[in-house]
Amino acid sequence: MRNIINSLLLLSMCLVLSCENKEQDLIVAGMKPVYISAEEVRNLNTTGPVAIQEAGKIYTKGNLLFINDRGRGVHVFDNSDPAAPQAISFINIPRNFDIAIKDNILYADNGPDLIAVDISNPENAQLTKRIENAYADELVVFPPDYEGYFECVDSERGIVLDWEMTQLTNPECRR
Repeated sequence: MRNIINSLLLLSMCLVLSCENKEQDLIVAGMKPVYISAEEVRNLNTTGPVAIQEAGKIYTKGNLLFINDRGRGVHVFDNSDPAAPQAISFINIPRNFDIAIKDNILYADNGPDLIAVDISNPENAQLTKRIENAYADELVVFPPDYEGYFECVDSERGIVLDWEMTQLTNPECRR
């Protein structure tokens, strides 16, 4: 009888000790990816002038001034009077961070693709060529210039357009 009681006591202790003690959720500030579909990334269009959010590279061609807006596209200005450039248009190129110009062609990254855009009419820029997956798209791995918690990228949700600061619950990624 004593062995049965000891066995039951030992079994009870094992059951109590084996129960999971669920810890509290970790809630922290961190970066979360903003996704865009592959179709949306590749949707190039020209609009009227918009405000520059984060200026990048600047190119001149004749009397035109081209200013990259990091991650968004390219602003076009009439620079006939350098003291007072006039906004002409905005070439919407999602996930664009780098540009170069030769003749009437603007070369730009567009997510993982390299594109060539005819800028002979800067108010109606036209895509002339796209080389898909021309280079690795590093922004999809980590938020740029950031150290801390972030939501891991899920490529099934699309292409990372940007990152935003938010509250994260139990984030699995940190840098």
